[in-house]
Amino acid sequence: MRALSLSAVVLTLVMIALGALVTSRDAGLSIPDWPLAFDEAVPEKQLAADHVVVRGREYSRGDVASEWVHRVTGATLGALVVAVVVAAHVARTEPRVRRLAWAALALVVVQGIVGGVGVLRLQPAVLAVTHALLAQSLLAVLVALSWLASARRAEPPAALADGRRLRAVFVSIPALLLAQLFLGATFRHANVAAALILHVAVALGLLAVVAWAALRVQDHGSRASRLVRPTIVLGALLLAQIFLGALAYLFRQPKTAAVERGLATNLFPTAHVVLGAAILAHAVALAMRAARTIDPEPAVAARASSA
Repeated sequence: MRALSLSAVVLTLVMIALGALVTSRDAGLSIPDWPLAFDEAVPEKQLAADHVVVRGREYSRGDVASEWVHRVTGATLGALVVAVVVAAHVARTEPRVRRLAWAALALVVVQGIVGGVGVLRLQPAVLAVTHALLAQSLLAVLVALSWLASARRAEPPAALADGRRLRAVFVSIPALLLAQLFLGATFRHANVAAALILHVAVALGLLAVVAWAALRVQDHGSRASRLVRPTIVLGALLLAQIFLGALAYLFRQPKTAAVERGLATNLFPTAHVVLGAAILAHAVALAMRAARTIDPEPAVAARASSA
């Protein structure tokens, strides 16, 4: 169960990376049909050709290959999540693990359908944004499932003076990250300037929240020592993400056939999306750890220990 769930997390990150590359290359419509590719399971002729013309637009072999590999990865991930669901029931895991496994299966199925319908409908922005957000939500669910499936029983939670607030902050960070990722996807796929402004504002706000949380857990010393390093790492990743976001914006190109896309145009936006997914995965694991490490009712814990 643990190996399967961790493999699903890694493969989801790979799928998100490939999807980001497809968007950066503007290759989402390089294969015009779905679920097949040019009416074949493997479009050998198109993968061997230097260029392919689809609906009057010329795509390179790399465009077709990136879109096809993205689809194959998504299908493989779907099969792996089915295996996770089966393993969760065979291993008789706790009910919340089984519920998360079923939620992951529902998300991967819906995400695949939305992506396919998006291709058939010429990728309207609403479907492209939904497709991206479903992938990030799937990652969050799989990380939570993997953490529950592999976490060992820890020592009793620490009773901190501001435990309720600190715990709530850690648990809210993944939700804020999903909101930020939604805004980023809205700008990336729909070119909505307001979404970009909010995307940056939420990123800066998240950085401030994480900095506050890092200072608080350090103030609590050994009672919250297991949270110090991952919180600092989260802050460092957010800084790197903001830097990559600036590069992605500087080298961005509109979705048009007339634009020549170089290495920087493909690399920086793709890396920005992938790092955002990695940050979400880290934040979910950190929230799970905080929920187990911090006692939300310190007064009750204190009375229990003195009794």
